[in-house]
Amino acid sequence: MVQAPTTERAFAVGPSGELHVFYVKTSGRQVHYAAKSGGMWAESNLELLSDWGYFEAFVDPTGRPGFVFDEDTILSDWNETPAFYLLDGNTFYQNVIGPVAHDHMHDHTVDIAFDSNGGVHALIVNPVTFDGVSDPNSRLGYERRTPLTNLISDETTERMQWTETVLPFAHGPFDIQVGPEGTPRILISATDPMRYGMLVGSTLDTELVQASAQAAPEVAQWSAFAMDAAGNAHIAYTTPSREMRYAKRTPSGWQVERLSGREAGRPWMALDASGRPHISFFLCETTTNCPKYVLRHTGSSWVRSVAPGAGPLRIHNGTLYMLYDASDVLTVTSTPLP
Repeated sequence: MVQAPTTERAFAVGPSGELHVFYVKTSGRQVHYAAKSGGMWAESNLELLSDWGYFEAFVDPTGRPGFVFDEDTILSDWNETPAFYLLDGNTFYQNVIGPVAHDHMHDHTVDIAFDSNGGVHALIVNPVTFDGVSDPNSRLGYERRTPLTNLISDETTERMQWTETVLPFAHGPFDIQVGPEGTPRILISATDPMRYGMLVGSTLDTELVQASAQAAPEVAQWSAFAMDAAGNAHIAYTTPSREMRYAKRTPSGWQVERLSGREAGRPWMALDASGRPHISFFLCETTTNCPKYVLRHTGSSWVRSVAPGAGPLRIHNGTLYMLYDASDVLTVTSTPLP
């Protein structure tokens, strides 16, 4: 698809199967956008600078593509502020996150999710340190915005659409999803151990991720988080000892499975229409041998298949899509599900 070295990459699939890919080229560190519709790719430079960090793509409930990322410097008037970008027509609009501006958002962490009505749910955090100086205001904030029925180009008016709730955590990484009833669900994976919670009003009720009260709580080095249509939470994660594990939250509690031995890398996960997980990851068996795999659950067992790469997954209309970078060629594959 794109023959260029990239550092961050993410993609989403539109309602008609169109592909939207966002990526940062190593040379110039600028965010690029490529779209495939009708079998043809079109690429554009968004003239946004990204130094490192979280990078995610989405399609909102109306079918508009967008992305959110950790940004160090952006070429706009709203410099170093948490924001996401949404394509409307031929223009990407920047949408600030939160009712007030936050100081020292350099290298912040941000994640967003949409509910079925188009409302935006976001998490943001100030860093514990800023340029080596301790930040006493470091905390996790839950931000909620009214549905994006129209896009606003004025920052003051845009901030009036948001409300904020300060949560009792001070750092990431974290993930936010919206349950089928519209309630935000949050995974805090930076804590030791992981905590999962539901936000009702301004109260975040969390619990440890553990197979039983007698079992040791689960700890993650990398994690992927998803919600199924029944409201069950799914987590694929790599432990500090590099084991790949999977946890599912059902009304009866957490079910935890060990999927691989040591030397597993970061996982990516998507759920199919039946709520069954598909996980992309790699195993570094030696310093020069890191095969890539996709694990899928059949409903009764796991099946592991060799994959051409490892990276973000999406499932749309019975097809599994994967984005990966192999030898500086950014590629999207599509595989019909069994």
